[in-house]
Amino acid sequence: FALDGLLQNPDRRFTNTNLLTSWNSIFVFDHELAFSFLEEILPSGEPWRVSRLPFLSDHVFFRQLRGTEIEMGPFLARLRVLPQLALGEVLAEVPPEWNNGCVERIGQHIADVADHSEEFGEEIRRVLA
Repeated sequence: FALDGLLQNPDRRFTNTNLLTSWNSIFVFDHELAFSFLEEILPSGEPWRVSRLPFLSDHVFFRQLRGTEIEMGPFLARLRVLPQLALGEVLAEVPPEWNNGCVERIGQHIADVADHSEEFGEEIRRVLA
């Protein structure tokens, strides 16, 4: 749920799960609508403020997570260090034919959310309250 909030992926809905489960593992796929913020005409400037995203209430995990206390610590810890540890390397691996000029914006989006990771975690909790 938090990953799709970070990537602003509106395509993992109850009617279109785009995931597989096996025992205690979840495998997500089909990220073609991720980074929907790239299509915003008036971006918010605060990408960590995900409680404004209407698609999160349609997310495949929303019903199960709503009203529960979720542990965001491990996710947020990884998010905080992502820009320093791996984000540049990951973005550098994007094949040139896939780079439509948005790679820098994606990197900045993730870095901005990482810089405000605690606020992002609170936003996720707010959506699920």
